[in-house]
Amino acid sequence: MSDRIIWPIAEMNELAALRGSSPFVYCTSESNPKPLTGADVAVFSRMLRRHKTAKLDLLLHCEGGQVSAARSLAVECYESSASWNVMVFRRALSAGTLLCLGAHSITVGPFAEFSPIDPFLRVCDNESRDNQARVSSEDLRAFRAMAASWFDLHSEESRIRVLEILSERISPIRLGAFFRAEQYVRRIANELLEHQLPTVSQEIRAGIAEKLISGFANHRHPIGVREFAALGVKMENATEHEIALMRAIFRSCQNLMHNDGQREKKESAIRALFFCPSSALAFYPSADVASDDEGEHGESEEYTRRGEWRNIGAFRE
Repeated sequence: MSDRIIWPIAEMNELAALRGSSPFVYCTSESNPKPLTGADVAVFSRMLRRHKTAKLDLLLHCEGGQVSAARSLAVECYESSASWNVMVFRRALSAGTLLCLGAHSITVGPFAEFSPIDPFLRVCDNESRDNQARVSSEDLRAFRAMAASWFDLHSEESRIRVLEILSERISPIRLGAFFRAEQYVRRIANELLEHQLPTVSQEIRAGIAEKLISGFANHRHPIGVREFAALGVKMENATEHEIALMRAIFRSCQNLMHNDGQREKKESAIRALFFCPSSALAFYPSADVASDDEGEHGESEEYTRRGEWRNIGAFRE
């Protein structure tokens, strides 16, 4: 496969020299993104630990995944380097945004995009077990707010009735799972921000986490560079030279995965890459599992899409 690919090895080496760092790339397909999972991080950790460095740059394009996986990858980056920075040219959404909170700093291109981090869980209607949907914890919270705002239901009796109605549609145990999932995201966000903003008060860090969990009307709300910086995270704009290199690396990754999809059936094409200048891994899904949009799952979500990370060897320029 390497014979058909133009790897961005020159750009990786140029970025390393420019920033005095060891660059790594985690990039998912734009057309068929793979969620970040704990199994992925277990694979990545072996490569990271073989290349321990004083300064690590993680070039990230991620459209979501497991909360615990984002935390685990951040921890692996801490343990593999004295300082690690995340670089976002295009997207770091949901669990990708959460991962960014753990970096010592965030370097962004002008069109970088982030998102809220409220967790999603799969639920089924109590009246129809086959009718499943992915729902955000904030959607459930909004139900009570809607009852109060739209229908002026403020009495204690009304609040109890609202809870009864909700429990009739979603099991109380599942509602409890939503509460635990949100509490978990909040705790992880605060934990990661403590690494990024150690001199900032806990109150300010908690405010950043709260805004990302509950401060936006929709989980798909695109948070641009200025809006993300306004939250108070430690962020810097990439230089023109850095932007050009980030763009070239990102496009090379997307072209690689797109071209693989042209050669193979879409459902069996590469969905993600993880690499450094000396070695590379590619994720190939199982061909017998149907494609599904899995970019916004919460911690407890079951991932049905299976596959394997394959070592595709050293780069060739």
